[in-house]
Amino acid sequence: MADNGELKELNQQLDQLLTQLLAAPVESEDTDILVSNLQDMVRRRQILLTAYLNEEKDTQLLNEQLVLSGKFEKKAMDIRQHRQDLLSVMQKSKNQLNIYKSVDANR
Repeated sequence: MADNGELKELNQQLDQLLTQLLAAPVESEDTDILVSNLQDMVRRRQILLTAYLNEEKDTQLLNEQLVLSGKFEKKAMDIRQHRQDLLSVMQKSKNQLNIYKSVDANR
């Protein structure tokens, strides 16, 4: 039977990792490690949830996990959008800097 304690702990770790990703600077090399850890945790959670679906008859527990999955998905989508926005601003700033350099070089 799947271990409910392991799933609870994994859910907490997953939530903490998503919070860390939201706060991590775009240019940080640690972000790659965090994303890799996130993928591993999601994979482990999927395995545990599959075991629960096959063994567990507690529909309340399964519904709670479904709600948590939705929250995790929303948080991940918010992180993705936030990082895309940051990258867009960084690119725009870089383009403006290149324009100023070009103007200065043509003087």
